Amino acid sequence: MSWLQEMIDKSQTKNPIVSTLVKDGVYWIDNGIGKVPAVLMESPKQGRGYKKTVLMNVKGSHVGLFDEMGSVYVADIIEPVEEDEL
Repeated sequence: MSWLQEMIDKSQTKNPIVSTLVKDGVYWIDNGIGKVPAVLMESPKQGRGYKKTVLMNVKGSHVGLFDEMGSVYVADIIEPVEEDEL
């Protein structure tokens, strides 16, 4: 499968966690660099539905990379981070 088809599939995937996402919540994501925590910067709700991508502050320093903000597919969000896990 090509990388383009993979990105298209990811953007169309429905994630059951999307309805429980809360702005300023911390979640585990896996978008290709491993399991890292990220802070949700905007509400995933849009009109009558939910967004496919959300703005998150990804804490890449957990795996030796830079902390950056950017768009993350909702399909890449795994679960909420418990307070004692950080």
